[in-house]
Amino acid sequence: MNPSFNNSIPVQRIKVSVIVSTYKSAEFIRGCLEDLVTQTLYEKGEVEIIIIDSASPENEGEIIQEFQENYPNIIYQRTRERETLYRAWNRAIKLARGSYITNGNTDDRRCFNALEIMANYLDNNREISLVYADQLITTIKNDTFATTPALKHWNWPNYSYQQMRQGCCVGSQPMWRKMLHDKYGYFQENFRCAGDYEFWLRIGIQGEKMALIPEILGLYYLNLQGLEHGSNGQALQEHYQVCKIYEIPHPDIKDIEIKTNLVKMEDLGIILQEDEREKLQTIQAISQKRCPIIVIDGVIFQIDQGKLARIWSSILEHWSQLEFSQHIVILDRNNTAPRWEEFKYWPAEYYDYNCTGKDARKIQAICDRLQANLFISTFYTSPLNTPSLLLLAYEFPEENGNLPVDLEKHYAILSASRIIAFSSDIAQDLRKLYPKISSKKIDIIEFFEVNQKIAEEITDFLWYALSETKESSQNQVWLELRKLQEAQQIMYLKQQQDYHTMQGMEISLKELENNHNYLQKNNQELQEEINYLSSRKGIVKTLSKTSILLLAKIKKKLPIF
Repeated sequence: MNPSFNNSIPVQRIKVSVIVSTYKSAEFIRGCLEDLVTQTLYEKGEVEIIIIDSASPENEGEIIQEFQENYPNIIYQRTRERETLYRAWNRAIKLARGSYITNGNTDDRRCFNALEIMANYLDNNREISLVYADQLITTIKNDTFATTPALKHWNWPNYSYQQMRQGCCVGSQPMWRKMLHDKYGYFQENFRCAGDYEFWLRIGIQGEKMALIPEILGLYYLNLQGLEHGSNGQALQEHYQVCKIYEIPHPDIKDIEIKTNLVKMEDLGIILQEDEREKLQTIQAISQKRCPIIVIDGVIFQIDQGKLARIWSSILEHWSQLEFSQHIVILDRNNTAPRWEEFKYWPAEYYDYNCTGKDARKIQAICDRLQANLFISTFYTSPLNTPSLLLLAYEFPEENGNLPVDLEKHYAILSASRIIAFSSDIAQDLRKLYPKISSKKIDIIEFFEVNQKIAEEITDFLWYALSETKESSQNQVWLELRKLQEAQQIMYLKQQQDYHTMQGMEISLKELENNHNYLQKNNQELQEEINYLSSRKGIVKTLSKTSILLLAKIKKKLPIF
């Protein structure tokens, strides 16, 4: 019963505890552990793996011991009797030293940097208690994210408590804050299949916030023999029980026909769209080679097809012929970037000057997703903390009254790790305007030397970028700055929307006023007509009696009537 440890990492560095329950899963446990120890966050020493062997009759313990001998921070505990999944999870959570918890299902797999992306999200969004991402669906045992041929995904929706009441919308690989168990208790151990769903509802009804990362980070194995799908109606019965606890409308269990192996692959998930397939292919290529990555934002091809776009086309054409090309991923803004077979591409949203704060955070999310070591923009876009290289092709001052462009250029210059100027005049102007920027950060490459020399310069700088890490306080400053900028831009767009709405209302009020004046005029004319008729009232009465008097006189003269 005593857990076995192999700790070589200080407790304070553990950020994520992965909890693994195993029972008759010897065929999956090696692949599960290989998947976890190759996670980028584990390689940084910030992950521990806690395995509870629930008295399995198979040889998982021997395999786990192999990993313990070669990898740090793997904790193993075997129970005397078989326990439910959720009792095993609770055991592991009580042993956990990380701030965040995630479950490592023995038959599911993750993208190589999934844990880091999810943990970073929780780091940067303190109001979020649980984070989850989309998952591919596979029917291949021990499939891997890097090589899977899977073409369907769950397409999990954005979280709301009402959405959770309709079904467990966070998938099978969420990450949550450990402190939730201090506030709300642990998983109900009597459940075999629906204990996690019950806990998510328990924290959701208390107002805890959950968030979807809109990326595919997991690989779900459709195991028809597993607890979820192979339990002969157990999952359905437990789901019904949870619905009763939280008063969720649900058909009576006796009215439902329980069938074994009811689930079929064709009934699950949706087919990946073309841009999602391209992203997956890029991630898989990076996963397999794990070489340094340079992200180049092809934004210039969206916003300008002039001289600067032609310069960048020439540069990229030259780079495509070099070995250097294997490191490059181009952000393709709204399908505007030219294509070269030698480069990898990542579909990106249309660039909007009114949403540059939001755009910077999205760029950083992409850099994190690709595990980028260096960022280069073809214009003035910039990430939050990935080392960036800025190329300046125009002399100062370049201000043309376009405040968003000038502001983004200012941010790009300040946040750049290295700047390459296309002439000595540009470099000289830069030093005058930004005297605090060290001259060591500025390199000069004359325009006619651009293609070859920039490639050499970037290659040299790439190795420097690999070892460079910005101060966490500096990263936080840029994050908060961009958040404030995003909030300001959202407020500005709202004001513009309100202004247009008010203009529309003013037009409508003007029309109502005109209609009111028209009706008032008609009413006045009608009143005048009524007054006129009232003044003629006596005449009208006399005229109405005239025919009667005349008939009486005729009757006197003609008795036959």
